[in-house]
Amino acid sequence: MRKERVEETLAIPLTVVDVGEVTPGPAPSRKYREQQMRPHVQYVGCRITDDGREYTLRAPSKSPHSFVLFIAHGHFASGQARFQDGPDLCCAKLTRVLAEEAAETAPEDRLEFTAEELLEYRNSRTAPERKRPRRRPDAD
Repeated sequence: MRKERVEETLAIPLTVVDVGEVTPGPAPSRKYREQQMRPHVQYVGCRITDDGREYTLRAPSKSPHSFVLFIAHGHFASGQARFQDGPDLCCAKLTRVLAEEAAETAPEDRLEFTAEELLEYRNSRTAPERKRPRRRPDAD
């Protein structure tokens, strides 16, 4: 019988790499840098009222606080907005509003959607239709 030899290994302490250290590799893309500069918007929840839906989002302004974005029931009933798009609509609008605001002024805490904004959102999300080539019947 052969006896296997077991070697003891010593635990080697790991070191943490400094966060500021430059790692080799390609530089981040312009799109990535722009995304990192945008304010991060967090969806908190939705509340249904008699007039519409109020979406609560949290975002850093001068100090992090909550914003309420309102979409009237009429926009949903007319097909201008879909229920499942509500949070995405609100995140897109609040991100845009925060990016457009001057550093000295804080945006309003309650924002309401207009029909034009909903149409713009809808047009930006629909993919252009691809036409399939027609098959021509074989000529005999």
